[in-house]
Amino acid sequence: MRLDEALIGRGCDAARVRVLFEQNDPADVSGLRRAVLSGGVASEETWMEALAEVYGLPFLRKIPEESLDPELIADLPVEWARNHCMLPVRHKGRICIAARDPSAVCHVDYLSLLLGHDASLLLAPEQAYFL
Repeated sequence: MRLDEALIGRGCDAARVRVLFEQNDPADVSGLRRAVLSGGVASEETWMEALAEVYGLPFLRKIPEESLDPELIADLPVEWARNHCMLPVRHKGRICIAARDPSAVCHVDYLSLLLGHDASLLLAPEQAYFL
């Protein structure tokens, strides 16, 4: 499934979605996110649900407090985590990286190296990270 189809399937206006996808590079997930959210086409939660469906990733609306492990974030520069909207968490017994943008593979690799573990990716909206 394509991202535009996933958004339309979630009730977003088809004509507006198609226009935004024609005007923006579909490979630029961050750029599309900005266009969709600033254009009022979808809420961040709807955007994230659509991304999770397209990428086949779990989606968390909120990161549960019990998922936060001090050992995982001990060596993580806070500004880096804020700038990239990524946070290592424990989810269903595994080390995962909660991210806003699933296309930022190089940052996921960086965090996996920093953690010394392979980590799975899951999606969470920006407000789920630093409340």
